Amino acid sequence: MAGRFADLGQWLDRTLQGKWRALPVRRLLWAGLFFVLLTVLLATAVAPSQVRVQPGQAAPRDLVAPKRVIDRPATERLRQEAARAVPAEYYEDGTVLAGVRRDVEAAFTAVAEVKEASRRRAAEGGQTPRPGEADREELNRALALDLPPDVADAVLAASTDTLAAMRRDLLALLEGELEQGVKEDQLEVTRRRLAEEVRQLEYGRPLEQFLALLGGRVLRPNLLYDREGTEAARRRAMAQVDPVVIVPGEVIVEAGEQVTEEDMVRLRDAGLLRDDPWSLAGAWGGSALLVLLVMAVSGTYLATFDRRVYEEESRFVLFGFVLLIALALARLLQPISGYVMPVATGTMLLAVLLNPRTALMAAMILGAVVGVLTGDALRYALVAWFGGAASVFAVSRLGQRSDFMRAGLVTALANVAAVIAWAALFGGLPLYSLDVWKQAAWGAVSGILAAILTIGLLPFLESFFGVVTPIRLIELANPNQPLLRRLLVEAPGTYHHSLMVANLAEAAVEEVGGNSLLARVGAYYHDVGKIKRPYFFIENQF
Repeated sequence: MAGRFADLGQWLDRTLQGKWRALPVRRLLWAGLFFVLLTVLLATAVAPSQVRVQPGQAAPRDLVAPKRVIDRPATERLRQEAARAVPAEYYEDGTVLAGVRRDVEAAFTAVAEVKEASRRRAAEGGQTPRPGEADREELNRALALDLPPDVADAVLAASTDTLAAMRRDLLALLEGELEQGVKEDQLEVTRRRLAEEVRQLEYGRPLEQFLALLGGRVLRPNLLYDREGTEAARRRAMAQVDPVVIVPGEVIVEAGEQVTEEDMVRLRDAGLLRDDPWSLAGAWGGSALLVLLVMAVSGTYLATFDRRVYEEESRFVLFGFVLLIALALARLLQPISGYVMPVATGTMLLAVLLNPRTALMAAMILGAVVGVLTGDALRYALVAWFGGAASVFAVSRLGQRSDFMRAGLVTALANVAAVIAWAALFGGLPLYSLDVWKQAAWGAVSGILAAILTIGLLPFLESFFGVVTPIRLIELANPNQPLLRRLLVEAPGTYHHSLMVANLAEAAVEEVGGNSLLARVGAYYHDVGKIKRPYFFIENQF
């Protein structure tokens, strides 16, 4: 497989004639191919599968939310319930008590005046003072009441002391009720309670009835409804209600279930209705724009900070191919959990095949795309970024392939720490909750799975793209390599000389900050031609 990529490049050379054979043009072609593939991969993940359905019809299948959506009907219901739970607010009218006192005083003054007028008329006529029909009518007119004849007669016949005591007692009862507060909708209840309290004064039935009627007339509400304050309190209560969220993957309407008007609102917000073409167009357009941004950022980075990857076609294609693999794996495992997507596979491969700096940049890109794949979920993006960054540091110094498992454990620990940190800050669940540790377990699985996939994919990418990785160099440095064993058996002097040269070369390259492992392996094999053509070398010629 070592020459397959070179063969692919030669095929492009033959296919593209003249100026189209230039490397920048071929790079644009590769970029266009990656743009199409990445857009399709991303858009198919976020674009909803739409249906045509009407209220009252049965859902043709399980209608699943493709993204995070606010459940507006449920949220509005909770807000209305919160508003109804807020009690009405009232403010006290301090002028009512003084007005009631004035009315009571005026009523008893009117009683006294009617009695005095009746007494004068009786004295002028030389008769004994006795309430008559005219006195009753005058009393009712003065009090604005319709007193029964026996009640009016009892009031007009009462002594001055009795009337004074009645006035004091009625004022005391009214003041007590007003101190407790009288609302408009409680006025009738308060009047009935006042009548019960009057009956306990023991003035006699007619006088008690008079006090009840007079108290009911002068009593009025002193707690008035505060409309603006109540509405403001209810608005505050509604604003404090957290919106109900439909998470990606949640079933909005089950297959065969009747679709309601509220379901229609949810489906429209989720972009699942076929009468909303803008949702589908927005998903594809947004995906294309995001991929363009990703390619612009990564291309600018490579052109500025990693010219070798930008200029060498094989490395340029390898960079895009690894990103595509990582996102394809993430898309494949997305239905299981947003935490299990092994994007660290891409960062590990790039760190080993290219360099750690480029892999760190790729970790940020992959984290952002994971956030989009999971429906605008920042927590998944952060976990993916921390895990990817940890994997880059973990594979920066490899000694053997088993070190990938150590890197997988480091990635798993980073994922678990990020999940727990997010849960502690914003999760809303206690850290001992089973859901938190279930998410952390998926993060750990992601790290281990990333290491396993990296071990499996690395040999194929090494061979196909012709990249010599530190792992491959370590394997070539193994004395049990067949070629080195032949050199030891057939040219032992050359073998030992190569070991000495390797030691010298490694020490020298370490001093200048170069790739000492590459220098050692190169020294091992620099005289391997003596096995087959020893006389080609000057020291073996006579």
